[in-house]
Amino acid sequence: MWIYVMAEVNGKAVRCLLDSDCERSVIARSLVPDTSLAHSRYNLSAANKMDLPILEDTNLHFTVDGQEFDADISVLPAIDEFLLGSDWLIKNEAKWDFAAGTISLGDRVIHAYRHMFNRMCRHILVSEDCIIFHILLVTGQSSLVDWNPE
Repeated sequence: MWIYVMAEVNGKAVRCLLDSDCERSVIARSLVPDTSLAHSRYNLSAANKMDLPILEDTNLHFTVDGQEFDADISVLPAIDEFLLGSDWLIKNEAKWDFAAGTISLGDRVIHAYRHMFNRMCRHILVSEDCIIFHILLVTGQSSLVDWNPE
């Protein structure tokens, strides 16, 4: 499940993911093609530790529920969405009311939407079988023994 707000960026409606796990807010270059950019001091990487190329940074002005906001944001060519991270949520004193589907940002309230992905996987967790060796000490000698808990 993902939590989104509906934002308007440059006059266009855009679904915006709120991600408290992300330390830096980012947006796709395709959503801000004419926005002027400034040099970025950040290096970003995905959850899998892969580096994410940054074009540059900008201060983005947008609206949610008719209310104006801005975000210091990195512009990436390799993504296709708008993501507000913990940097923006903290700056705006976000408090989520999951039952009501609202987010208080200081003295303002905006509506959030849950989005369930039935056929899409956004995170991949990998596990693999392994053999655990147990050291057996017998009369001062040690030896490795396969240990199977079954």
